[in-house]
Amino acid sequence: MTTVPSSREDQPNIWMCLLPALLAWAWLVVKASKMWTAMPDLSFGWLVPILCGFLLWEVWENQPPSVCRWGWRSGLVTFLGLGLFLIFRPMWRQSVSSQQAWLA
Repeated sequence: MTTVPSSREDQPNIWMCLLPALLAWAWLVVKASKMWTAMPDLSFGWLVPILCGFLLWEVWENQPPSVCRWGWRSGLVTFLGLGLFLIFRPMWRQSVSSQQAWLA
């Protein structure tokens, strides 16, 4: 039976658990920012990271205690996700470039 840590001091650093998601989010914002800047119809995209940050800030105090455990399963899922990302990234890039050519 697993036990949940009683206080925040007993928990592992939550930022280490959130690091992959934060890096993916930052990469996505950097890539999408070019499209948000170039296309006036999509300029509202700049509000998405701001609104997400605000919502995260609002619920941060009410979050349940987190349990961050790393094992072989989490490593397998991480490398599987990275592999899928690397496989489908060229297809996504080709789709976006063809969409931009169609809009021009």
